[in-house]
Amino acid sequence: MSDSTVALGHVTLPGLCRVVGAKSLVNTSLKSLEKPLCQGFVESPSTSLEQDTTMVDAPDLEDSPNGGKRKREEEELNLSNDKGSKRLQPSYTKHSKFWLLDGNILLQIETTRYKVQRSRLASQSTWFEKLFEQHSGKEAAEGDEDKENINDVLLTVECVDGLDLFHLNSTGVARDDFDALLTAMDDGICYYHDTPHFPVIASIFRVADRLQFKKYLEFAERVITEQFSDDVGDITVAEIPFAAEAVVLGRNWNIPKVLKRAFYELARMEHSLEEPAPEDEKESNDEDDPDEALEKLHPGDLVRLLKVSKYLGTAWHDTVFALTARCTQKPARCEHRSRLLLELRASVLPKYEFDPICGIQELMKIDLKLKNYCESCVIAMKQMLETKQDDIWADLDAWIGLNVECDEE
Repeated sequence: MSDSTVALGHVTLPGLCRVVGAKSLVNTSLKSLEKPLCQGFVESPSTSLEQDTTMVDAPDLEDSPNGGKRKREEEELNLSNDKGSKRLQPSYTKHSKFWLLDGNILLQIETTRYKVQRSRLASQSTWFEKLFEQHSGKEAAEGDEDKENINDVLLTVECVDGLDLFHLNSTGVARDDFDALLTAMDDGICYYHDTPHFPVIASIFRVADRLQFKKYLEFAERVITEQFSDDVGDITVAEIPFAAEAVVLGRNWNIPKVLKRAFYELARMEHSLEEPAPEDEKESNDEDDPDEALEKLHPGDLVRLLKVSKYLGTAWHDTVFALTARCTQKPARCEHRSRLLLELRASVLPKYEFDPICGIQELMKIDLKLKNYCESCVIAMKQMLETKQDDIWADLDAWIGLNVECDEE
């Protein structure tokens, strides 16, 4: 009997392997082997079959179709694990919207990658136009302020699937801001009748300013300055949301025209005694909580806001008492001013405590003749109210330090 053929009853070992398979043979005939099946078997003097002392090599499972396949699968799995998490966690994510089938350029901000049209960007942005030209070999113009910034991006360029990939992290552009601008490029015509809320417009402004999308910059700046108009005649009782964001934008992006109105809105909003009208409730709910909004302000602007509130309150009280002063004529032609003062203290005075502009508008509606004011006093009081309104609005420039840049933290 040869080493490779051991009789087991009337069936030879190779025959048994063919009938029940290699795994069954190992489980029933080689119980004393200690090494796992996948590691193979090695002859040992102490290992023998129960009915014969002739040693036998276990069948090489790698030679069988199933064993070899399993071995290759294990090796491939180990190789995949050895390569680390990079294959399991890609370094980028395709943008869900701005991944165009006909895109011919790749951009990446943080871990988000965009596939867009080179010509569309270059036609709207002088910054992208210069970036692509310099990538193609054109020299930057002498004294170009964007040269250093563009060079930083050019150092990141790589080729991916035949397309140039530009990393924009060094530009300081935020991903959400860039999304807002690309959306405006696609849906801009819809903004004519339905202007987005301030945060979206602010996002468009920041990207358009930094990457020189001129038309979009002009659009965003016009919307922002109209919404936070510095014309006293544009102030109404309707409060404007996102005033804190407007202060931050005005400071950081040099839009001083919005600061006066934004500070005024913050001052009266923090002390508003009125419930929002139903039609205004949805818009006001879109804004951050007032306390959270104030957290966005620089500490220096928080101090200015406290001063503005104090000045507005003082100016309002002074105006009300001036309206109820003694008759300007000698001898006095009208009396009973104290009665009007009592009425105002009970109604108008607390309502416009930190909103003197709208408070003065309310005072102008009072028919002073019905309050026993003489003709001379009616004219004098009207002029006084108009002057007070203009003075308060002009004084805001100094109160908020309009010409003073906010110190860096």
